[in-house]
Amino acid sequence: MKKGLMRGFLLALAVFLVSYGVSFSCEIQMKETICYNFTFPLDHHTYDYASIVDFYYGRYPDSFLYGVFIGTIHCLPDSLAWAHTLPPGFSVPPAFITRAKLWIDAAWVNTDQNMVEIEGTFGWDPLNHGCLDNTTYDLLGVAIEGFGNDGALDDVVVRAGEGRLRLDEAKLLLDYDEGHTDVEEEASSQPEGFRLDQNYPNPFNPETQISFSLPERASVSLAVYNVFGQKVRGLIQGTLPAGSYKVTWDGTDNQGNRLASGVYFCRLSAGENASTQKMTLMK
Repeated sequence: MKKGLMRGFLLALAVFLVSYGVSFSCEIQMKETICYNFTFPLDHHTYDYASIVDFYYGRYPDSFLYGVFIGTIHCLPDSLAWAHTLPPGFSVPPAFITRAKLWIDAAWVNTDQNMVEIEGTFGWDPLNHGCLDNTTYDLLGVAIEGFGNDGALDDVVVRAGEGRLRLDEAKLLLDYDEGHTDVEEEASSQPEGFRLDQNYPNPFNPETQISFSLPERASVSLAVYNVFGQKVRGLIQGTLPAGSYKVTWDGTDNQGNRLASGVYFCRLSAGENASTQKMTLMK
């Protein structure tokens, strides 16, 4: 009887210690799963590409059900770093990112003192500490030079600010354009200044060309907005060298749906410069 109780107590104690992250002698493992046309349940959007990284102890992801632990107490690592593989052959330009998010599934986040670093950039909000502790980051603020051209988003780091913090999973979610917006660099002399021309034709149906010039290399955002100020289509999100460019827009949104006829606004931002042109889509 006593041996049975003792055996049960020891088993319960072992489960308790593992669930609270005391078996920290185990090496942290990571498993990446790549998905295409991945529907993210939290925003119900289907992304072109997803890199899902699971964190676990032991030999197999399913052998440990509670993620991994970092923290400020002496027996824990104080940070965790990982990478997300990008689509094969992905390079910016000619590809352009239209939507990019990083979702981190955490637990026991009880302060706002933790720090998040993404591809060498700081200033991100700390992990949420609430009933879910899940946090989503919009990655369009990440420098494109580091984001697209080495085959991976290879520098994601969470530094703990609490005694114990659990990390379960991270998802990189991407929508990107491989060039069907037909970005063309025109052969011309060095542009004298920043310029966004009126689209042609205008009004238009079914497509129109948008021309712009850059006097120097810059991080460029070219997007289409509706009359309510909502972004309906991202055309360019990346770094371009100095030059003159033409972009063809086919009147669709980021999901490939044809937009209703009406007035839309094309906005170009490059460094500290920005310009907007009004466009009219007719059916």
